[in-house]
Amino acid sequence: MKFFQCLRLRAWRFVSTAQGPSPHAPHATRPAPHPAAATAWCRGLVACLALCAAPAWAMTGTVTHVGDGDTVYVRVGGGRPVAVRLHGLDAPERCQDGGPAATAALARRVHRRDVHVAARATDTYGRTVGVLTLDGEDIGEWLVREGHAWSSGPRGAKGPYAAAERSARRRHAGIFAGDPQPPWVFRKAHGACPRAPRRGRTSRDGG
Repeated sequence: MKFFQCLRLRAWRFVSTAQGPSPHAPHATRPAPHPAAATAWCRGLVACLALCAAPAWAMTGTVTHVGDGDTVYVRVGGGRPVAVRLHGLDAPERCQDGGPAATAALARRVHRRDVHVAARATDTYGRTVGVLTLDGEDIGEWLVREGHAWSSGPRGAKGPYAAAERSARRRHAGIFAGDPQPPWVFRKAHGACPRAPRRGRTSRDGG
């Protein structure tokens, strides 16, 4: 909503500047948009886009459960745990080679630890998509650097952790020790992994 309000205001200012005097005034002519006005409008648009890309909200809480190599559950205060999908990466599926190792690595790093989440969006499963940090360290970057996930961006882009992935590939770390199948290819060929059975009280339930 802030983005569209900002964009509408910038567009109104640009049109007002470009039009000059009212066309109904005597002998008035409508000049062409001035380059400086166009530049100012473009700068305003960039600022609006930056506002739109900024984190929608943030939270600090305790990781109660690790669902897989890129999903954790974070409890804030006494509320229900919030599912958080790590932004900018894609880990192997649970039933895929490398999936259990990625899940275990993430659990060892963050389970029952206090973390900070800078939210970016909500995915189709209702999970919060955000950057997860522990003691100031970006856990997503750490996962990719250790060879437990791919850097992943929208529409096939390399994503924010491309440098960390290159480092992992050079060192043959984790999944990059062999010839791994990217999870998006695995999902297309095999579909989603079966949901893990819940046996009694889990860390997600008990905090």
